[in-house]
Amino acid sequence: MTLRREINVLRILNFDSFAQSLKRDPEELQKELARIYLRAYEDLPQYAYTDLDSTIHYIKWLRGERGSKGWGRSGHIFLIALLEESIGENGNISKWEPVGFAAGDSLWRDSELGLVANFHEIAVDPRYQGMGIGKKLILELIKEFFKFNPRPRDVMLWVGLENTRAETLYRKLGFSVVSIKGIWKKMRLPYEKVKAILSE
Repeated sequence: MTLRREINVLRILNFDSFAQSLKRDPEELQKELARIYLRAYEDLPQYAYTDLDSTIHYIKWLRGERGSKGWGRSGHIFLIALLEESIGENGNISKWEPVGFAAGDSLWRDSELGLVANFHEIAVDPRYQGMGIGKKLILELIKEFFKFNPRPRDVMLWVGLENTRAETLYRKLGFSVVSIKGIWKKMRLPYEKVKAILSE
C-alpha cells in the first residue's frame, strides 16, 4: 500500500455546502482556518490578528459572510488549499486537510492604483510551507479574479516590511514595490504579467 500526497486548490462557492462535502461543521472549519492563519503569523504578530475570535471575524469578512462589515462587496473570492492523502493503488481518498487559504476581491478601488484585483490574505500553515502551496494559491486566485471579470487591470497586495519570505515569493512571480505605508509595502503585478499567467 502506498501513500500519495497531492495539493489541490478549491474555490469556496458556498461555505456551508463545502463544509458539508468535507463532513465538517462550518463553524469548526472556520476555526480550523483561523488556527492556520494564527500559526502562519506566529513569528510576525505585528502584521496579524493574534487571537482566535478576531481571526474568525476576519475570515468571515474575507468570505464576504452576511453580517460582517463589507460582506456585500462584489467579486470576493476565497480559495482553500487542501492536502489530499490517497492510500492504495486505486487512489481512494482517505483524508482532506486544509493547509492554507487565499482571499481577495476581483474588483477593488485603490487610491493610488485605481481599479485593481486585490489580494487581502494569503496564509499557509508553517508545517506545509516550502511545498509550493503559497505560489499555487496566488496563481489560482489571479485566474479566479479574471474569470469573475476579464477587464484588464493590475493585481495588488500588501506585505509586511519584515515579511521577507513572502516578499521574495511575490517578486519571483513578478510583483514589485509601489509604495511603503507604515509597516506595509504595497506591491503590484502589472497586467502585462497577469496576461502571461492567464495564458498558462
